[in-house]
Amino acid sequence: MNSRSKKIYLIYTSNSKMYPYFPSSSLSLAGILVKSGYQPVIIDTELEPWEKTDFSDALCVCISTFTGPWLKTAINVAQTIRHRHPQLKILWGGPHAIALPELTARHPLVDALCYTEGENVIAPLVDGIYSGLGYENVRGIMFRSPDGSIVKNPPPDELKMDDVEVPPYELLNLNLYSIKQGRIYYQTSRGCVFKCRFCSYESGKKWRGKSYEKVIADFIKIDSMFHPEELQLFDGNFFVDLNRVRQILQKKIDMGLKFRWSAYCRFDTFSRLDTGFLELMQKSGCYELKFGGESGSRKILEYVQKETKPEQISDGVEKCVRYGITPMLSFMTGFPNETDEDLACTVRLIKDIKRNHPRAEINGLFLLQHLPNTPLTDEIISKYGIKHPDTLEKWINYHLIWTIREDYPWMSRREYSARKTLSSIISYQYLSDILLRMPKSLRAGTLLRSPLAFFIFRASDYLIRKVFVALRWEKNFMFLPLEWRLWDLFRKKLLRMC
Repeated sequence: MNSRSKKIYLIYTSNSKMYPYFPSSSLSLAGILVKSGYQPVIIDTELEPWEKTDFSDALCVCISTFTGPWLKTAINVAQTIRHRHPQLKILWGGPHAIALPELTARHPLVDALCYTEGENVIAPLVDGIYSGLGYENVRGIMFRSPDGSIVKNPPPDELKMDDVEVPPYELLNLNLYSIKQGRIYYQTSRGCVFKCRFCSYESGKKWRGKSYEKVIADFIKIDSMFHPEELQLFDGNFFVDLNRVRQILQKKIDMGLKFRWSAYCRFDTFSRLDTGFLELMQKSGCYELKFGGESGSRKILEYVQKETKPEQISDGVEKCVRYGITPMLSFMTGFPNETDEDLACTVRLIKDIKRNHPRAEINGLFLLQHLPNTPLTDEIISKYGIKHPDTLEKWINYHLIWTIREDYPWMSRREYSARKTLSSIISYQYLSDILLRMPKSLRAGTLLRSPLAFFIFRASDYLIRKVFVALRWEKNFMFLPLEWRLWDLFRKKLLRMC
């Protein structure tokens, strides 16, 4: 540890070079650190050769990671740093640390972790390290005491969203985080007032939004800095406060801000928007809305407490298309009480949407993930005796992405195979569409960088859609879907290599 250095490395474990997650949390913390006089350096482990970083000039290292295979990289980074610089403090945060703070804090590669939002924690935490006074009294953290017990300090003051400034985008190569160049990511709110039983993303947390005046001020600053073609709002739900949204959109129009925008929405919320509101969205440049449709079965939607009806999904897609907005939907399957008829309802809904509205995008039919500390996962553990890993290393191989039959003891092999096949088909079509429209500049770092490779991919894609997609998806023939198991294996390799 260089006690006189003010350089702080923020390690973000992304998912793949092909379409990596935007490091919003690391970028937000970097803004706080810059304001506090420090020199943050963001390293995305999938986009940069972190192994070549020396870290000898660091005051400390902060690691943010998701649950699942991303932990492997996070642990590798921490092990490398601990081996090279034993005195360097390694601080953890992000979704996994928040979901399982005590288990994470017990690991010897974790000196301290933030179990909540980091903006009100990061500055006093690194101040304690820089001053030599320590961080034992910093709110919002957990750490091991000398006797090995875990200490959890009280939470910090609630973050006021208007205090969150425009992130220091200049620390990133923004073109690496989008399949479309000219896109900027921005957050206007946090939290979610809804309580979907499968969700771990801020579900049930108090919703807090920036004032519309603050949002517009940030819009103006971003527009003057980057002149973006589009702004992607990655709030959990941009539309919680409809009056605030109306003010933001009207002011955006009045200020002559030309960039387009996209956001996350819910179909039950969208169903309440009147013609005037939809016209305002259209005029202000809304081009895409992302929805969690989850299921076409009314029974399943009620079971997971989605507060959405199947007809709201169909009507919402139709309204989006009517007003020039591309709806992007995700669905789920594999719920404990889901019957074949429930699954058929979802498949029929997806087929109806694609037949009636080809512009609509379906980005996945995902098998239920047993995310830690969600009401549905707690029910599954209690009812079926499924056990979660008890060490950080074991969570690496937890089947959050590549599920296995044993994760679903309520399903027969036939039921699991059918759901896995349908999920694979939709994932293939969505990934294929992304690759087909990906600019050459972004394909340069992938397996499709050469014209010949891209031509072979296009030809293969045509054949796969005409034969294998048609056979399984259109004809509903699910016997021995070996070609889709091969696709799953190839997709694993593709994502690792890309």
